[in-house]
Amino acid sequence: MIKLTIFIAAFYCFSMAFAQKVIQADIQSILNVRIVTTFSDKKLVLWTDALDGGTSGMATTAAVLTTGDKTSKALPDNGIFPSDESHPKVVLNYSNSKPTGFQARRSLGVDSFNIATPKKQYKKVFLFCMSGNGPSNLKFRLTYSDNTIEQCDRVVPDWFFDLKPTDTNLCLLAKDLGKWDKNNKMMEANHHYLHGVILQPNPTKKLVKIEVNKDKKGVLTLWGVTLQR
Repeated sequence: MIKLTIFIAAFYCFSMAFAQKVIQADIQSILNVRIVTTFSDKKLVLWTDALDGGTSGMATTAAVLTTGDKTSKALPDNGIFPSDESHPKVVLNYSNSKPTGFQARRSLGVDSFNIATPKKQYKKVFLFCMSGNGPSNLKFRLTYSDNTIEQCDRVVPDWFFDLKPTDTNLCLLAKDLGKWDKNNKMMEANHHYLHGVILQPNPTKKLVKIEVNKDKKGVLTLWGVTLQR
């Protein structure tokens, strides 16, 4: 019994230590659109802002099931994606349990915004995005606690396309998703992707801020930011 208790305590400490290596950045202050239809208290809460600036949005699995569709691939109800070989555990800013409020940052044209990060050392930063009406070109400025700055560029592919073997600074969070209109009616059943942009900050320095600058091409939606220590 004592050995079992010690094992459980050790496993708990190990699990907590591992969990602390992943931080979901708080980006609530920069969110400005609702792009996912959810299902809460037995009611649909429809998306109001199109992913591509037009007529397309996403839906949770529970919302899609209300249409009788049991086969189309939709988003997890709670916004949580388990870790895999390409990314850590991710928690996005939508959920059936949060029926109101903004879910993403949409940039229709030229846009700039800042992401504050807990002042720590990180191995990787994942920014989960979709780009409609073509790809989105992004420039990043990473600011450290010693006031030094690093810069890098990334391209978010159009959400219609899977990754290429050369996309080494990208990962996939969700693939082959359907898309739905403002009335939760199926528009297309598959081939839509939620991409992850991967940044690799200096692991010896404490990151405090990420500035994101987008040019006029594409309609970008930023869904969440996950920091890996």
